[in-house]
Amino acid sequence: MRRTLVIVGALLLGLLGLFMSLCGGGFTVMGFGLGEEGSSGVLALAVPSLLLGLGLIWLCVRILRRVPPEPDQNPEPPPPETKDP
Repeated sequence: MRRTLVIVGALLLGLLGLFMSLCGGGFTVMGFGLGEEGSSGVLALAVPSLLLGLGLIWLCVRILRRVPPEPDQNPEPPPPETKDP
């Protein structure tokens, strides 16, 4: 149960990071398109949003890689050993 909650939480946090990076990237492109007028204000919010979003995605990938695999509920018995004559 804990493993499932960690995976779902990490995926939701990664989705938030994806949206933040897309939003930050879009506003960054728009900020460069504005020219000199008002671009610094847009970029002041867009670039940190882009960087935070990418950081959240990176963090979630690290969390998901550290989650141990779930143990088998019904492991197969080992095959019987045979001795060669």
